[in-house]
Amino acid sequence: LFPLQKLYAGAEAIRSRNFALRLPFLGRDEFGEMAEIFNTTMVDLEELQVAGVIQEHLLPRQMPECGRFRVFGRIVSMGELGGDYFDYFRVGDNGLGVFFGDVAGHGIPAALVMSMAKAVVADARSQFAGPSAMLQRANGILLHLKEKGWRRMMTAQCLELDCETGKFRLANAGQCFPVVIGEDREGVTYVKAFGMPLGNVTRKPY
Repeated sequence: LFPLQKLYAGAEAIRSRNFALRLPFLGRDEFGEMAEIFNTTMVDLEELQVAGVIQEHLLPRQMPECGRFRVFGRIVSMGELGGDYFDYFRVGDNGLGVFFGDVAGHGIPAALVMSMAKAVVADARSQFAGPSAMLQRANGILLHLKEKGWRRMMTAQCLELDCETGKFRLANAGQCFPVVIGEDREGVTYVKAFGMPLGNVTRKPY
């Protein structure tokens, strides 16, 4: 019963997401082979768990306040690694830029494209030329990756907000239309900005 007890303990470790557990040598029979497969799988799961923590730290830790505006964002991934991303950056003295997107699929490929989006946003902090220009830059990088065999698309939106006047500019690449809710919380207006997902076509996607 010793091998069965250890395999059961391994199953419990997976359920509790304790991917650091390793099974001892269980012999040279079927139980031993199962233990080796289990340990190899746990190494992969542990690496994904660490990568998920790193990916989480790519997201902003504090939500900004800009004039009368407050920004809140949260991501709940379906797995250890996802392709959802959001970020913000200051634009001049009274402006705020917001970028968010969703990479098609999950896992390491989607997470790598998300990291690319982080680089685009970081670059925009010093030389922001507007929402359309930001999406155009991200689209160019995805098309370049596509030429290298990375066939990933990303829906995205970029918003530039004047925190004093409330005016904004928006560029959309395949995301759902934003919703503006009136002060009375009854009036709802859809901002119908059309655009193709990033990395999908070579023509302008927004």
